[in-house]
Amino acid sequence: MKNLVFILISFSLFFILSCCNKNVSKVKNEDLKVYQIEDVKLVSFPLDSTKNGKPLDAEMFFNRVFDYCYIDNIETLIIPINRDRLAFYDINSQKEYHSIKIAKNRDIINFSFVNKDSIFVFYDIDILNYDRYEPVYMHLIDYDGNGKVCEYYLDTLNFEENTDLRLPFVVDTDLQPTIINGNVFFTTQISNIGTIGSSDYLKKHFPLFAYYNPKTENIKFSKSINFPHIKENVFYNTYFRKIRYCLSSNNLPLLRFFYSSTLYEWDYINDKVSSHTLNSRVIDSIKPLPNENSLPQSLEAVYGSILYDKYNEMYYSFVHLNEVVYGNYYTLLILADKDFNYLGEMLNPNLGGNFEFYEDNIISYYYSNDSIHVSYQTLKKTDKPLQPYLDSIKGVLDNQIEKIKSNMPRIDKSGNENILHAYIKSKFPNIEKDYVLLTLYTNGSCPSCLINKNKRLIKIMKF
Repeated sequence: MKNLVFILISFSLFFILSCCNKNVSKVKNEDLKVYQIEDVKLVSFPLDSTKNGKPLDAEMFFNRVFDYCYIDNIETLIIPINRDRLAFYDINSQKEYHSIKIAKNRDIINFSFVNKDSIFVFYDIDILNYDRYEPVYMHLIDYDGNGKVCEYYLDTLNFEENTDLRLPFVVDTDLQPTIINGNVFFTTQISNIGTIGSSDYLKKHFPLFAYYNPKTENIKFSKSINFPHIKENVFYNTYFRKIRYCLSSNNLPLLRFFYSSTLYEWDYINDKVSSHTLNSRVIDSIKPLPNENSLPQSLEAVYGSILYDKYNEMYYSFVHLNEVVYGNYYTLLILADKDFNYLGEMLNPNLGGNFEFYEDNIISYYYSNDSIHVSYQTLKKTDKPLQPYLDSIKGVLDNQIEKIKSNMPRIDKSGNENILHAYIKSKFPNIEKDYVLLTLYTNGSCPSCLINKNKRLIKIMKF
């Protein structure tokens, strides 16, 4: 009898706790609000006429390489000038107050001001012919311009014979380099791996992520980081970056793979990986490609940059929607707290290019009309409930898909072409009785490619 009473009490407690948990979860979801990006100010001033040269992005469009920091209490913007020096601008006085010479014989990709003793500068290498040059493209300099070329040695111990080690470092121009305690983190040269999951891919092992220590001059590759969820007959590919990364709230590298809603945090000292889930509530999971030879454009979406705002303890994760599927360019921004709890999502946020977080501001820079522009924005939480906003986003995307479908019915090779004949008759009622139907199957083609194909057909054929 006592056992029966104990079981009944235990069951009752379990039921009550379960209900409480559900209510807590429900309240938490209902409490989610809409976030928005608001402009704070735009500081614009002419390039310092007493100095020579123009910023790097005057020559290289979308290459808005910069760093923002406070140096000796001076609010400072650092930008590359003339491909041969770093210029330090006092944003308040709007004048260049310091300059550091850098290598002239190479194009700068990016740089990072860590402190006055450590400024990392990354240079481009002609990948096809880089053996002709010294196999290094990173400099470590100080505030006075003293420095050294960073030589490196590959730590290849315990790697299998079928390992494909890819160099050089890969550093993005649109994101700040990831540096922890002097260690520089980077992906390997994986852009030309091709289709992940293909027979060629499965035959080899590709180290994907590594870090460089300037003191030991060693490059250590991770053996624990791999493309997730890949098995036989599961294929993914993209023209975007396959891996994006940032520093996590634990000051560790955090990786986002282009097709996975799972984030991977790398304990680089012990080469161990922990996982966290952060996915969009607007789109479903990203399905694999139909087959090994499918074009990357067949993916519905890809996950893009992952960023962490340490001042406000928030993650920013971008998702780029496929223009072919939705007929337009759309970007989603997912927001989460430092523990990866979902906070919200927005469509086409007013953010772009390279930007940095500082206190409550999101800082970005661009150069135009012989002037420097520094933009200050901030993220604001509104009182609007989130779910209706998410529903409205889904409505916009669903309408776009329906618009594409209604514009031209999809006819597969095995489909009934009478449907297409009927459609053409409805669009062109005066068409001649005797005509030939030319069908082009362009699944996965981008809209601009279709336009060019149309123009080409009009030139070579008479309709």
